[in-house]
Amino acid sequence: MSPEERTKRDEQDFRDVMATEGGRRFVLRLIEETCRLHSLSFQDSPRATDFSEGQRSVGAFLLTEAQRLALEHYMLGLNERFRERQAEAALALAGKTAHP
Repeated sequence: MSPEERTKRDEQDFRDVMATEGGRRFVLRLIEETCRLHSLSFQDSPRATDFSEGQRSVGAFLLTEAQRLALEHYMLGLNERFRERQAEAALALAGKTAHP
């Protein structure tokens, strides 16, 4: 397989993952939680900071690929995640205001 064919295959694989609800959930969780893309990477030790920067670099790559290859599915995933968090917040609020 040529490098160009491998790239096309890899890009289609990513699109296929993003085309499923579970795939979108997985990729967004990687970007937000595992790679901590939206968190500061500074730590107490330089090695820990370097490790965090490595995680963020992977997250930045995944975000770029999601936006470049599957923007509509990426946006759909953000919307799904937002609705899920809204439902969780409503349940938490209902639990706090419920009377025994």
